Amino acid sequence: LKNVEKFKYLGTYFLVHPVAKTETKSKRKTEKKKTRKKKASQPPKTSFLNANLDNRISKAAGSFYRYAAPLYRRKDIPLRHKVKVFKTTALPTLLYGSEVWAPSKDEIQRLEVWQNSCMRYMLGIRFSKHGNVSSSELRRRCRLQKVEDLLRARRLRWFGHAARMDEERLPRKMLTGQLGRKRPVGRARTSWRKVVSEDLKAIDCEDYPNAVADRKAWRKKINRPYNAQAEVVPTRRSLRLALQSLRAGFFFVCFSLIRWPHTRDR
Repeated sequence: LKNVEKFKYLGTYFLVHPVAKTETKSKRKTEKKKTRKKKASQPPKTSFLNANLDNRISKAAGSFYRYAAPLYRRKDIPLRHKVKVFKTTALPTLLYGSEVWAPSKDEIQRLEVWQNSCMRYMLGIRFSKHGNVSSSELRRRCRLQKVEDLLRARRLRWFGHAARMDEERLPRKMLTGQLGRKRPVGRARTSWRKVVSEDLKAIDCEDYPNAVADRKAWRKKINRPYNAQAEVVPTRRSLRLALQSLRAGFFFVCFSLIRWPHTRDR
């Protein structure tokens, strides 16, 4: 007779070695552990925009360091000329195609970090010599806006251009249309339309159809100049100095009121 692991009797299968069943269970457990380890070791899935940011930052770095030796490192050239070249070469390369982006906070932070490193390079600031200089102080010296504000202005500029189109054109239909299928289970991804609605709230524009109709007024509304007062953040030292000045003024007023009747009698 042949040695078999199972045989059929009256329509049912019988195992010759019942230990084989426990072995299969243990094998399944080990296989599940291996698959879990593989999933944990795999890198997280990156979005299309996050993968595109690597390309944008590398291209912008190439255009920035191209003028490093002849322009940014030289101390005899004024800072305003360096900032103008930076605005016309590096920033457009970095934000190319950003009109249709819907970035997250982490992606905006990556762009902010790169801009801060460029500003430190232009100003010649090193941590070993000058210590920790805040990003608001860097923007105040260079008179540059945040990358978040630049992205908002670009998105709203394209939004106004699409909103002024005829209703028969495809960009206008995509701007106001909706998909007829069901949304999958889970939290919805941040859409471009939702980001634009937040941008409109940021500039206090509720009645946007009438505001978009006038192109020049819309450009003035979205292209806001650099505001140095918005960068001022009160620190502990500034608050302490303000409190000391208020205290000194209070004592001076009290002392003058006490001495005022005696000086009047004289």
